[in-house]
Amino acid sequence: MKLSGNITSGQGTFSPLANIEYLLKNNLLALQYRHRRLLLCFKHACVLVTINLFVVFILRLPVYAIQPAFIKGTVFSTFTNTQLNGASIATKNGITAVSTSGKFTLRVPPNIYTLLATAPTSCANIVAGIPAKPGEIPEVTIGLSPASTPLGYISGRIVNADSGEGIQGALILTDNGGAAISSEIDGRYRLASPSGQVTISITADGFSSKIIAPYTVYPFIQTNLSIPLNPSSDVMVLVKGIINDICTGIRIDGATIVSNAGKIAVSDDGFFSIETPAGWSTLLVTKDGYQFSSRTFFLTPISNTIQNFSLIPSQTLNGLVSGIITNSVSGEALSGVRIESNTNTVSYSQKNGFYTLYTSTCTRSLGITRPGFAPFTAPISFSDENTITRHISLTPLGAITGVVRDGYTNTGIKGAHIALAENRTVSSTTEADGSYVLSNIAAGTYTLEISHPCYLSETRTAVQVFEGQATEEQFALGASARGIVQGSITAFFSRRPIPYAFITTSYGLSTTADENGFYSLSLPACATAINVSASGFLSVTKKNIQPSETQPVELNIRLLPRLLSFFSAREQ
Repeated sequence: MKLSGNITSGQGTFSPLANIEYLLKNNLLALQYRHRRLLLCFKHACVLVTINLFVVFILRLPVYAIQPAFIKGTVFSTFTNTQLNGASIATKNGITAVSTSGKFTLRVPPNIYTLLATAPTSCANIVAGIPAKPGEIPEVTIGLSPASTPLGYISGRIVNADSGEGIQGALILTDNGGAAISSEIDGRYRLASPSGQVTISITADGFSSKIIAPYTVYPFIQTNLSIPLNPSSDVMVLVKGIINDICTGIRIDGATIVSNAGKIAVSDDGFFSIETPAGWSTLLVTKDGYQFSSRTFFLTPISNTIQNFSLIPSQTLNGLVSGIITNSVSGEALSGVRIESNTNTVSYSQKNGFYTLYTSTCTRSLGITRPGFAPFTAPISFSDENTITRHISLTPLGAITGVVRDGYTNTGIKGAHIALAENRTVSSTTEADGSYVLSNIAAGTYTLEISHPCYLSETRTAVQVFEGQATEEQFALGASARGIVQGSITAFFSRRPIPYAFITTSYGLSTTADENGFYSLSLPACATAINVSASGFLSVTKKNIQPSETQPVELNIRLLPRLLSFFSAREQ
């Protein structure tokens, strides 16, 4: 049975039927549907009517069971250390409240709760494992950090992939501080997240988690994203780990760990163990006085089941690092630069190169990255002031470009492999015309290695790369042996020569037939495929052609008129 309906009061939004639903689930209430037929007589007539009734029976009901419970708390800014007015606090079953002068009260049915706190221009925070019982009022303190970039918005639905029905209580999280809970109506959600490139994690009790990355959150703009979740596996895996304070390294006692199996565990001297489903799973770790942390990972019964977490304390408050990021060569402002602290807070530079990063005052370094530039680590240290100005110049990386050609025909070679001897992960494969690009190379002197299965390898030393510039290096490869493939290209039915047909090999060497349809290719003595094409005809590919260094290989090819492809398509 599903009950719904809300009442809004000074103590938040409360569902009176939620209490009944809770009692039903715990066999405390029974609802019986009855109808009665009554004969109503008026002055001139009698009418037989049916009255439908719901009769409530109370079964083994404790005295306090129908009494509501309360959760009280305070929401404050971790930067100004002031209480936040207008913060929203929500539970996974749809009960909400708004803070007044930083204080809030939630009226809830007895249960164990996860609270999500959000506020305009702030990152979200979550506190889980809060027991609510009549007569016992827990009090929580939730710190919210200011968002380092302007907020953007994502909306959509979280649905069951099998039934298409909405999922209530799913958590939608971004790795830079956004969070939302899907509603009970049809799984709808609206997520506010600091803008930038983010990883989205979606988790719900009884469902496999999901990761979406990368996803761009645009400042002030709302995008739509609906996400289906598959039911989770019945196979449970025990996950263990340690939870510590990211600033002090001290293990945290009493942290709450929640899995997408609906399991809840509490750390003992920082150590925890919890069951979670095999497949994609999520662990949510929270502690009053800390910023929550979560991780989504793939589990098998034989995979690594150790997951350690470091939480950022709210009590030490946040500092602000800001500045401008520029190109060290041109002096131009750089946008889209990722700034990440060693305490796992993230920001991005704006169009004018300006950035702000709210981070823990125990932060000691910033990692600065942008494609096309050398990564940079900036040491920082907060003093009595909790603000730092740090301007940063990034060094543009260089590149090596060029063409690899056949040393005999001067034709570009396709599929040649080029790599730096100093770092073979920096590599490229030549295109059909033999061109290549090695990018993101720091300034310096390098050795290039070039290889191809049909050609002799080559090594070139003392290749200079300069900041923000492309160095050109051309190559002409020789073969240990060569052979000739020759023949004529004719029409299939008329046997007439096809002039100027185009003949190419699988590694890029090519030629054009003469006016009589004759062609000749000088190739490395290496197996290749030969493709022949001509205007008005269907192309043909002959595979495993092996040139011989002792005598020419004769390869005559007849092409079908393209008109026949129309009839072939109709027959299919």
